[in-house]
Amino acid sequence: MDRLSGVWRTAFGLGIIPLAFIIYWRTFRLRESAVWAAAQTGRNRKRETDFSFYGNKLFQSEFIQILSPGASLLTTLLWTLLNSGCALIGYYFTAALVDNPMVGRLRIQIFGFIGVGTLFMVSAGAYGPLTTPGGIGTFQFLYFFSSFVGQFGPNCTTFLLAGELYPTQVRTTAHGMSAGIAKVGALWASVWFNYLGTRQKFWITASFNFGGALLTLLFMPDPLRLSLTELDRRFSFIAQGKTYHGEAINPKSLSLWEMMTHTGRDYDPQMDAADMQHEKVPQWRVDSIARHSAIPAAQQGQPASA
Repeated sequence: MDRLSGVWRTAFGLGIIPLAFIIYWRTFRLRESAVWAAAQTGRNRKRETDFSFYGNKLFQSEFIQILSPGASLLTTLLWTLLNSGCALIGYYFTAALVDNPMVGRLRIQIFGFIGVGTLFMVSAGAYGPLTTPGGIGTFQFLYFFSSFVGQFGPNCTTFLLAGELYPTQVRTTAHGMSAGIAKVGALWASVWFNYLGTRQKFWITASFNFGGALLTLLFMPDPLRLSLTELDRRFSFIAQGKTYHGEAINPKSLSLWEMMTHTGRDYDPQMDAADMQHEKVPQWRVDSIARHSAIPAAQQGQPASA
């Protein structure tokens, strides 16, 4: 016990070193991007994910006990390492496909939520047969594959989307607030799961994953085709009380809820081109918008025809 006490204190102590360096670098050395500097002139999906993710990890030790009753500390660590390896592969899959137009953030997130929900629902529904000696192999596959699907899904995309959908002026603060709200899900899971059996934990976690998929489908816009500068431009129009006509309200990028509420009714590429000419938008911003949209750069700066 004395050795374990020293281990966790050392682990936390060593973790402070890179954090201190990051704080120093962010405060005194980091230069803001051109997008952020330009923006300064002139002026609950996540909770579902953390309930699922942390809930999954919190009862990981119970699952390992099902695989290897009375397992030693070393055996438990090896099973945990295998589970983490499955998750790591999911991260690499996300990194490879998150910017692919045929896949993208939104599809990955919905796939991950539905995938984990389905795997956990099967685990809960067939819990009895799966925990017999003949079913342990299948149970093992379902659980470890859920770690892959979770990382090739919302555990990667939720923090990425939060960093893209907020305007530059409040991005860091709003992203932090999203993460803080998400930790409510983690705290809820850590408390609630103490009073549930293993089978019930699978049922509950599955339901939260399906809830996350529904929220994503209804309320999450798709920023894959958009540049951050264009998203900032839309919020600038909103702040000034002006009507925005640009790519950020293209129906192809809107959520189902935004389409139902007719958010894209003012979308008009020609009027937006005239707005940009009137704004004297810098060429680098016109090029950035053009790269992420279907409108050729030559047309972006042209006024609307009579």
